[in-house]
Amino acid sequence: DDTYDDSTDDNGLKLQKTSSSIKGVIIKPLEEVVRQVTLNKNYTFGDITKSVVNTTTNGVEDALRAVTQSEDYQFGDLTKKVVGSSTEVFEDVVKSVTGKDD
Repeated sequence: DDTYDDSTDDNGLKLQKTSSSIKGVIIKPLEEVVRQVTLNKNYTFGDITKSVVNTTTNGVEDALRAVTQSEDYQFGDLTKKVVGSSTEVFEDVVKSVTGKDD
């Protein structure tokens, strides 16, 4: 009997589907070991990875806030700006080549 988790994490990313047999054989024992080592009774599989990703993302955001001198910077803003600028340049090139505005 396989059960699947179709939920998303805090960042809106799809969580990986996990077979209940894999969860019982591999994940549950691993969670127990991590709980014992870290003394964290509430640990669930993926907590360490989520923490590392959040810490890294926050560090990148802080660095880019310093570089851009914008306290409002959020992860992905720079990429959105580059993509938006590239799209405008591409549209201008197409318009100049075709002579059409649409």
